[in-house]
Amino acid sequence: MKVDRSRFKQTRYKASEECEDLIEFLRSCSESQLLENLKSVTSSNVGKCQLIHWIDVLDRFDTIYEKQCDLNGNSTASSWLETGELEDLTVACLNFTALLIEHCSSRTLEAYNSLDRLAALLVSARWEIILAILALLFVFSKRSVALKSMENGESLLQQLFNLVENWGGQEHGLKLADCCRDLSQENRLQSAQARVLSLAVLVYSDVSQVMLESVLYGGLIEEMVDVLKLEDPRLTEIKYAILGTLTAIVCCDQGPRFQDVIEATGAAKNDGFLPVMVRKCIDQLTDPNMPPFPHQLATALFSFLYHLGKYEKGGEALVSCLLMESLLKVVNHYSDSHEFITFVTRAVVIIDLITNLDMNAFQTHNGLDILEKRMRHEVPSGGTATCQPEQPVDDVGRQYHHRRFALVKSLQNFFEKVEKDPSFVNSVHPSVGLPVVENPKDHRYKHLPKFKVTMGNLTKSAPSRDGHLCTRSTYEMDVLYRSITITWNGSEREEHWEMFDKACGMGDYASVYRIHKKGDEDAGQCIKQLTKEKNEDLMQFIERTNSEAATQFACSAQELADYHNILPLYGISEVFQFGNKDRVFLLLPFIQGGNFLDLLFKGHRVITPQNLSEILAQSLSGLAIIHQKGIAHRDLHLQNFMLTKSLYENDFAVLIADFGKAVASWSKNKDEDLQTFQFNDILQLLACMVSLWISEPPESIIGLSFKNFIPSGSDYKLFFEKLRNVLKLETLNAETSELQWKWKKGVPAPLRSLFTWLEADTEREIEGRRKDPITIDNIIETLNPPQILRPLYTPLVRRNEWNEAATAISSETAY
Repeated sequence: MKVDRSRFKQTRYKASEECEDLIEFLRSCSESQLLENLKSVTSSNVGKCQLIHWIDVLDRFDTIYEKQCDLNGNSTASSWLETGELEDLTVACLNFTALLIEHCSSRTLEAYNSLDRLAALLVSARWEIILAILALLFVFSKRSVALKSMENGESLLQQLFNLVENWGGQEHGLKLADCCRDLSQENRLQSAQARVLSLAVLVYSDVSQVMLESVLYGGLIEEMVDVLKLEDPRLTEIKYAILGTLTAIVCCDQGPRFQDVIEATGAAKNDGFLPVMVRKCIDQLTDPNMPPFPHQLATALFSFLYHLGKYEKGGEALVSCLLMESLLKVVNHYSDSHEFITFVTRAVVIIDLITNLDMNAFQTHNGLDILEKRMRHEVPSGGTATCQPEQPVDDVGRQYHHRRFALVKSLQNFFEKVEKDPSFVNSVHPSVGLPVVENPKDHRYKHLPKFKVTMGNLTKSAPSRDGHLCTRSTYEMDVLYRSITITWNGSEREEHWEMFDKACGMGDYASVYRIHKKGDEDAGQCIKQLTKEKNEDLMQFIERTNSEAATQFACSAQELADYHNILPLYGISEVFQFGNKDRVFLLLPFIQGGNFLDLLFKGHRVITPQNLSEILAQSLSGLAIIHQKGIAHRDLHLQNFMLTKSLYENDFAVLIADFGKAVASWSKNKDEDLQTFQFNDILQLLACMVSLWISEPPESIIGLSFKNFIPSGSDYKLFFEKLRNVLKLETLNAETSELQWKWKKGVPAPLRSLFTWLEADTEREIEGRRKDPITIDNIIETLNPPQILRPLYTPLVRRNEWNEAATAISSETAY
């Protein structure tokens, strides 16, 4: 069956040019060309992409599998063509699919519908096809896909049990090692390999322990380790399968079998088989004068070490066998090979795991110096590590790759951990001088105006006459402030500011402080301080802050530079440490008119219909800009609508602020349909307008925390019921004697129209009659509000650069 396309969500991420070229070729080439090219494809050709990009290729493979099988209404029957070319092509397609699923960053594996073909092909008379199918199922199972829950999964599992039980050796009194020694019986070796792979799939598939006991009997683990001890290069593939099976047992069974694996491999002994094998592998990987260690086997060996070290018993075993020196040897070996960089990454991760149990060995072998040296090699001081096709070279001209970025990220995670370890109190701080590692997925961030921050100590100044700047209840008290120096990247220009120690605004994840030039308290701006949370690492913090800045910055396109309804962003700082916390500053204008919440609690006059119509028009215009840029705000509550001046002055402007929860077409955290998020933005805007009209906060109308409220599903109906109760009256029709809803007196016409359209559109959605949700453009086109877009204020000196960068962000194609 073809791939189930309905299970895939559309994505705006594009595959790399190399991937796109390969996809187009595999779709259209002849079968002979397909066979030739599939044999030469490696993981470097596939890279990190999404499975949805390969749907057409997988559908073509399914057609090839269908040719190989003779279904004729019986999915278990098959007839094999005499020619071997189609069989070779089938094997190549299966191997490529396994490679693809192994390296895809987004896997909707439940949509893969070729399991019926695989079940039919498993009765093939050719072992190459059977082993290729088992290798593919092995990748499926270790990617946390339960085969038994997939269509045809149960029949596949039963076939795997048959392969494990009837492998051709046990009934003749032969163990696995016996079959592997006698290489004259090729079929017996292949049947043994099929048995091992089938066992790995069964272990990963979480089958019942009763069924597993019959095939994973006592002594089988020792039999598999005996095969690993055999010295024959022709046994590489079965050794790879055995290491995969041992890894599956370690991952899925922390009971007696876990200890059996440790004892059989000698993992807890310095001279045990596993430590000796690891040291031999590392010596051959790092010494060019020695024969190369099989890459496939080395990959499986490092994977086994990683999963063993994830658990306490396994980590203690790795500490006991003294592998730290060998692992550091991998990190300290410099090679431009992307394949070797993968081993360095895994070595760093394993070191990270076992240093939790034993820091002494790490320090004895100068581990901190080795890892810091490696970090400086991968990302020179002042540089950033990226792996984008658009920016393939770093500051010193070296090619970056997604594997190298993974290494840098693992190093950064390690340094974050040891910073807090008391064992390093007397050591050089590991983050001193290390470069900031930025997320490579979002090349748009390179356009953001960035600056460095230097913070001074808390001092006192003369009292301020501006109530906004005072930190005490009376202005006679001294004002506390910090000096701030901002240095813009790419220039030597420094700006010296003073930041008052009392926040002028507080949010869920940030604080806002007013800053001003020394001696000039009237001309000020603001900085929004974002602090790394306890539950996020540095990479997540950088991703979160850059994403917020990019979405806000993208809405300030050049054509709207002077007249717009979005709070502009002047720049974002690099990550810096202050008060033992990682922080980022966003540079913003200071807005004097307050926000919509101030209108409810600090206003002195009732909001008139004319006021509300003007506010609604400007709010819709600002939201239209956001949605046209492919962004959803997701946090439109009263405090995030700013006013440049008092509502009762003629030239006020509404500005939408705080993009901390926004998602865009390029966002990593866009886990739902962007169109749904944008529709919910309109509903949140409607609730805010109703709140202003009746002078009550949205929480009192809707009955829950509006700041965290995003309508969805059945909540839509409740949402409109709550709003209807405050905008309309239920009256009795004198003619029909039926109850009907009538608008309350004075509700502005634009607000009535907006409510009516959205309510009707939501009803169509609930009844399944809506094709596409109403958009902000539909509303503006129908409502035709006055274009009240006020000029903001004198912009920053860097106005030209700001406009160019904003235009670049809003117009570039998303990665």
